[in-house]
Amino acid sequence: MSPIFRKSPYAIIVAIAVVIVAIYGVRQYQNCRTHTNIVGVKGASLQGIVSGGEQVRSVQGYYTCHEIMRGDIVEYAYGNALEAPIIKIVKGMPGDHWRVYENKNKLNVIEVNGQILTTSYGNPYELDEKRGRMLNLYVNDYHGVIPRDAYLILGNLPNGSLDSSAFGLVSKGNLIGRVFLMN
Repeated sequence: MSPIFRKSPYAIIVAIAVVIVAIYGVRQYQNCRTHTNIVGVKGASLQGIVSGGEQVRSVQGYYTCHEIMRGDIVEYAYGNALEAPIIKIVKGMPGDHWRVYENKNKLNVIEVNGQILTTSYGNPYELDEKRGRMLNLYVNDYHGVIPRDAYLILGNLPNGSLDSSAFGLVSKGNLIGRVFLMN
């Protein structure tokens, strides 16, 4: 027996734990199959971050191996699944406390964890009554907390776009990849 194991019975436990973590990490890495595409951006919903016609790198399958983070630009399977995915920004995460309320301009703003959500320009998202009602359905159903495996994804337009303000919270399973800018 190695001298280190004779001196500390906990060394065996630590060694076993290291081996288990190493094996789990290798297995997890082996399941991380991604596919990278260079795609052209259509539309203007992310204007100020990326413009229509610019190219971005889409890494599909990225979230099988990585956590979704606030601020990630994601590719979302909207409508006809992979035929017409859209790209948006993750603004709300599972466990976040959120609400939608009318501001002094009679427009609906989104507050997450006590902070009013803003675009990359620093302008608050100000949504019309219809979009405010859509989001409030989710706020009310989930008692003001974004549920497990659900995300609030938005474009960069202060009055909304084809995003969660139009179709609600999205499932992690429909986030097909992460988008990286090619500046």
